[in-house]
Amino acid sequence: MAGSAIFEAVAKGDLKQLKAISKKVDDKLELRKICDEYYDFSTGRNVLHHAAGIGHFDICKFLIEGVQVYINSFTFKNNIELVQLLLMQGGLVDRDSVDGTPLQIAVSRGNVEAVKCLLSHGANPSYYDAIADTPLLCALI
Repeated sequence: MAGSAIFEAVAKGDLKQLKAISKKVDDKLELRKICDEYYDFSTGRNVLHHAAGIGHFDICKFLIEGVQVYINSFTFKNNIELVQLLLMQGGLVDRDSVDGTPLQIAVSRGNVEAVKCLLSHGANPSYYDAIADTPLLCALI
């Protein structure tokens, strides 16, 4: 199945393998659908989330720009370049994920640059997911 092969390539950080798999999928919309909908059952993260969590910036860039995956939430993104790329490509700053909102995640991890970037792109510091407290309260804890 293409979804598991894609996840394996992402886990290895193998962009070459990922591109080879993408060439085997006849319909580019089908590839995008696989990347958007296939996810790890234990974490709830899709391919983009997984790549971002591991820190594979080149793979994230390929998925966003080449495959044009849907950017619907953020996960463990401590790379400010990646945060900026996702925001420029239309990432939603107040979207819930399995770990909370992007701002909650950035604040809880002490990522000051990501917090500044998200706030400058309109992230609402009062908006929060039930997973964690408001970003302000997270910053105080």
